[in-house]
Amino acid sequence: MRLTSLAFLVLSRSISGLINSKEKRMAKKAKKKERDILVVASKIREYVKSNDCNTSGEFIGELSNTVYDLIDKAIYRAQGNNRKTIQAKDV
Repeated sequence: MRLTSLAFLVLSRSISGLINSKEKRMAKKAKKKERDILVVASKIREYVKSNDCNTSGEFIGELSNTVYDLIDKAIYRAQGNNRKTIQAKDV
C-alpha cells in the first residue's frame, strides 16, 4: 500500500501526538512518585482487609496523591479567602 504525502503527514502527526502525550503522562507520574506518602499504609490495608477486600501495590500511592490534591485545593481556597490557615470548610 502506497501512502500519499498528505496521508503520511497525518499519520506521522498522529503518532507524534501519541508519543508526546505518553511522555507527558510518564513525566507527570514520575513527578508524583517523588512525593512522600501522606497516609499510613498499614492502617489503610487493615481497614480495607476488615471489609473483605485487598489493596493493590499502587493503591496507597494513588490515595496519597489524592490527599495531596485535596490539600492543594484547600490551600488554594484558603489563599483565595486571604487566610493562611486551612480549615475544615476548605475541604
